[in-house]
Amino acid sequence: MTKRIFLGIGVNLKIDDLRAKLSAFNKHLIWVPEEDLHMPLNFLGRLLHQDINAVGTTIKTITEKYRPFILKPQYLETLYKKHEESQINLSLTGQVAELNKLQKELTKNLDEVAAQPKHYFPSITIAILKKTDHETTKQILNKISGLDLDLNIPEFLVNNITLFENIFHRNSVTIQKIRDFVLE
Repeated sequence: MTKRIFLGIGVNLKIDDLRAKLSAFNKHLIWVPEEDLHMPLNFLGRLLHQDINAVGTTIKTITEKYRPFILKPQYLETLYKKHEESQINLSLTGQVAELNKLQKELTKNLDEVAAQPKHYFPSITIAILKKTDHETTKQILNKISGLDLDLNIPEFLVNNITLFENIFHRNSVTIQKIRDFVLE
């Protein structure tokens, strides 16, 4: 059986205050459940079980070379996608250079499994904008981008990388952890 797999960092953030600040937009947003918040690193596509084990060996070899690092949500950003659902993301500060170095090494080694994006922008998607016409989508995103919000979300320690599986339902997608890889 094939599984749609990605590599990411699971985050344990409380965003109730931020949701309250954006409540005027609730009818336009689909919020990511707090237990599903994550920062994607690499998309591996559909893999067979034995391929997941081989990829796991590669990931473990890489993550063992890295020490835990700290990231902090800094500001809200919007990402317009013309043919897909647009996103509301948390942009990050902190030890982003270490994150980028880790992601780049993973990309170099996982490119054989699945073509990896050439540009990486570390962020955490907290909400998806419901599909509507392009003009309305842009207006909503501009209003959200124009807000001057104090996020007041604490920094967090990244001490492992997780292999996740996307599980597709009729009207939603959930994620499930497959395996954690500890940063030494």
